[in-house]
Amino acid sequence: MFHLFFLHLYKIPFHPYFTFKDLLGFNVILSIFLFIILQHHYIFRDPDNFTPANPLVTPTIFNILPFCLCYFSVYPNK
Repeated sequence: MFHLFFLHLYKIPFHPYFTFKDLLGFNVILSIFLFIILQHHYIFRDPDNFTPANPLVTPTIFNILPFCLCYFSVYPNK
């Protein structure tokens, strides 16, 4: 009760204080978000994307050759 009494005793306006405080908090959160997204965007990616391709393990194009032949037999102009 006392804080409401002292708050309304001096008639502290809402607009300049709380608006500035809310805008400052929004700018801080937005700055942190943009820093993470623009500078450290690799932390959200799958770690398997960073391993180099191994030609002994990676399948070749010949695995999909029957599907390519079926496709080109149906659509010969492609």
